[in-house]
Amino acid sequence: VTAAGIPNEILARGERAQRKFREALSKGMQQPRTLKVMFVGCGRAGKTSTLKSLCNESFDASESSTHGVCTATVRHFEAYATATAGHTVGG
Repeated sequence: VTAAGIPNEILARGERAQRKFREALSKGMQQPRTLKVMFVGCGRAGKTSTLKSLCNESFDASESSTHGVCTATVRHFEAYATATAGHTVGG
């Protein structure tokens, strides 16, 4: 999603698609596709590595511990969920 809030797949389709998307947003027919996620867990559990994986960054076994907050913007993500022992797991 660009700073203007237009998804990259809409941008790629040209000005007409962008205009239609903006019109749909203004009429409430289209919702912006944003999702805020917070990872909480014990130190060295893999929270930063999971976030980097979502951003298509490679795993770094020597990743130093994050002190404070780590944020990122994920451009494209498809989730597939399966039920396991009463818990939902996405991937």
